[in-house]
Amino acid sequence: AASNNTKELGHDAVERFKLNEIFDTIYLSCDMRLSKPDRQFFDYILEKEKLRAEECLFVDDKETITRAAQRLGFPVITFTNKEEFEKEIGRILK
Repeated sequence: AASNNTKELGHDAVERFKLNEIFDTIYLSCDMRLSKPDRQFFDYILEKEKLRAEECLFVDDKETITRAAQRLGFPVITFTNKEEFEKEIGRILK
């Protein structure tokens, strides 16, 4: 998981929503000192995870950010609602 957030909000959300139980690694912009949609944000995570963009799926609710990720080679979903997300994830995973 990767999120743009302040230190207080980001760490609070991780704890409150038990995100460590869902995601193996969580990248917070406040800790990285980088933020979406900067290319360095994506490059940092790809390097740490030893992955290429096309091996990942990038999901965000902001189209400007998903467009930036798509330009870098990520398959993307712009989240609008649960039903659309389920359709898109099904299409991508075929």
